[in-house]
Amino acid sequence: MASAAAVSQYAADLDVKVIAAITDKSDEQLLSAEEARRQLAACRSLLAEMRSQLLETREALAEKTIQSERLAQEFRDCTASLAALRSVVDAANAPIVAVDKAGLVVEWNRKAAEVFRCEGRAALRRQLADWLHKADRPGLLELEQATLSSGAGLQRGFRVRCRSEDEPWHELLLCASPRRSVSASALD
Repeated sequence: MASAAAVSQYAADLDVKVIAAITDKSDEQLLSAEEARRQLAACRSLLAEMRSQLLETREALAEKTIQSERLAQEFRDCTASLAALRSVVDAANAPIVAVDKAGLVVEWNRKAAEVFRCEGRAALRRQLADWLHKADRPGLLELEQATLSSGAGLQRGFRVRCRSEDEPWHELLLCASPRRSVSASALD
């Protein structure tokens, strides 16, 4: 993008070229002094307009740069907060599982992987009910339905077994609430 100094230099160079063009022409091709002045004035006016647009563009670009830097910092702050929260959740001595509206696992901490005998990545996008004994599934489904219908947070304690009757019992506190965005609107 051209600077104000470059635009001024261009105007000066244009003056010299116009004068040179006038003096290099034969008598019949010479422009009248009046026509040359009009053309020169038009060029200067155009350059002044271009200079003004350049300044406006620079100001807008500076504002956008400031906004972009502010958003980038907010993103870095959110990322750091999320990383800290994830390390706390992963270090918890209780299974923590997050599911979406369809009941599919979207988060699974270290203790959940231990209790349900499945590493986190393998559990993702699978039904949480698949990890419970069939007799324990109705309580989970009831909680999911109640949460979806009310839109509010619910909390219930369950004793559940993982998949088979010979598995040990685990105390499980199921907390269900819609995920909220920064603006507090419900997310899917």
